Amino acid sequence: MPAPFNPLQASRFISHYALLDPKTMRALLHELGCSVYNVSKVLSEQECKDYGPFFLERYTDYINALFKADFDPKLFRKDLTCALTLDMEAVVIQTLPGQRYLAKPQYPIVQLGIYQFIIGDNGRILHHVLGKESICFGLEWSYPQLYRDPKTKQNLNALKEAPNHVLWKKITTWMRKETHLLKIKRGDETIPTQLRLDPLLNDQLYRMGGPHICLVSS
Repeated sequence: MPAPFNPLQASRFISHYALLDPKTMRALLHELGCSVYNVSKVLSEQECKDYGPFFLERYTDYINALFKADFDPKLFRKDLTCALTLDMEAVVIQTLPGQRYLAKPQYPIVQLGIYQFIIGDNGRILHHVLGKESICFGLEWSYPQLYRDPKTKQNLNALKEAPNHVLWKKITTWMRKETHLLKIKRGDETIPTQLRLDPLLNDQLYRMGGPHICLVSS
């Protein structure tokens, strides 16, 4: 049986929604110097030791498939649900029978996952809506503002006191500097968004969107 641990208790998450070219993603992870853990599936020993190469391979497949008509995000969701951390204590590795492993966060980490949304009738973006009508857009990068320390049981500010607050600040600074915001056009209506695009993918933007809407650079 897996060894018991204190699961992460966190709240008030903040997010970046970004579509990055695979080359940019590789360079960004190298620049951040963080470890990558898959926190959604049972792992092999090699995946547990270093998930970074597996993540980059599947992310490349995901971006290549994203612009095709028969794209299915379910094929990639588990492989890309990951945690980024600078502190090895933030993630606990649980051993399962048969040399299999689970990675679970106990301190705040930067959570990655496939991002999907729809546009409501009132023009607002509805986050995390799945289904045929939803638009898939890169990854969501999220981090909590508050968390409960598993040792002291104190409620703390994750943006100041958690092990990975520096990592989140680096990512936020990078996003604001290296990506640009998009708008959604629906008929004569223009909707501002927090969607961020890698300039390397500007030429692919026309393939994004859905029925009666398109994404445009701000």
